[in-house]
Amino acid sequence: PDGSKIAFVSDRSGNVEVYLMSATGHQIKRLTFDPADDWPVSWSPDGRWLVFSSNRDGNWNLYVVSATGSQPIQLTAHPADERDPVWSPDGRSIGFVHNGGGNFDVYTLPVPVGFITEVSADQWTQITNTPADERFPTWSAN
Repeated sequence: PDGSKIAFVSDRSGNVEVYLMSATGHQIKRLTFDPADDWPVSWSPDGRWLVFSSNRDGNWNLYVVSATGSQPIQLTAHPADERDPVWSPDGRSIGFVHNGGGNFDVYTLPVPVGFITEVSADQWTQITNTPADERFPTWSAN
């Protein structure tokens, strides 16, 4: 968010992991270490956290990891898939897609204070409900 770092995903370790580097391409740091795939990644507005989806538990769930490096914290634990997370500009919500109804629809969830607990599906807000797949939501700046 301040332009000094770039978060990205890479399969340089054999599977897709989350990395951080300086905006000049130096000081590359790996943030996730799991044999599953972790992607895509989105910054929190304050630059302290990154949200990503991962299939490390057999299906795709949402996780956050500190930009300084920490053990990822699981945000969702639904038997269907949660993918394509993106942080809201105010930092209070995360948009994502979920396929619990058979196709991907857009949802939001509130960001839990301190990421102490998972955010259960009854706290999610469904935004779309169509027979088509919706993917890769993004927020406007205002």
